[in-house]
Amino acid sequence: MTESFGKIRYRCPLCEEVVDVEESLGGEKIACPECDRFFVAEMPSAKPLTSHKGTEQSQIPVADSPAHDESVIEVIHPAVFRSHLFGVILCILLIAGGVVAIVISVPMVPAALGWGLLASGIFAILISLFFLIKWFIVSRATKLSLTTERIIYRQGIFHHITSEVRYHDVRNISLDLSLRERILGYGDLAVSSAGQDDMEIVIQDIPSPEDVAEKIRRGQ
Repeated sequence: MTESFGKIRYRCPLCEEVVDVEESLGGEKIACPECDRFFVAEMPSAKPLTSHKGTEQSQIPVADSPAHDESVIEVIHPAVFRSHLFGVILCILLIAGGVVAIVISVPMVPAALGWGLLASGIFAILISLFFLIKWFIVSRATKLSLTTERIIYRQGIFHHITSEVRYHDVRNISLDLSLRERILGYGDLAVSSAGQDDMEIVIQDIPSPEDVAEKIRRGQ
């Protein structure tokens, strides 16, 4: 093992993704960055080199990980339509209005009014699609995973921020629901663990937060 690198390369037993793991985490359960499932990063055992293989095959040892006993129960993303209800309705109306404006402007294109209607319709459609796609991407890039052993919160598109709390370490579960959120069935959920003053996991606008909190309590 080459100490200058300080990492061991594992292959996820589920998605076959290659994961570099710090040697100090040997024997721990590691979350695969590709599939978010867990595997045990067992330390590789040394084997003698035969006489016809006089050199090491790799500077970073590779270990095939055995099957793990932790599985993902549920993955929760923030609600898009309910949390941006008025914005989504406005975008849909703008898209419909933009289509109507384009259709009306086609026979009028040679005139200035026709070009104006055409440009306005295209702009309304593009700006509406921009916000709808943005809200959807942000929702997909934010997720709360409930496994058989822990709660994992991950946020970010290019740069991931991850927080984890084991069920038996959960000290406090907080729900924040306004009147509109209670009616539409979504809200904010926060989780803290023992020994922490601040909430370690805070995820906003998730559907049915009371059900999620109950599942976390059952896991404790």
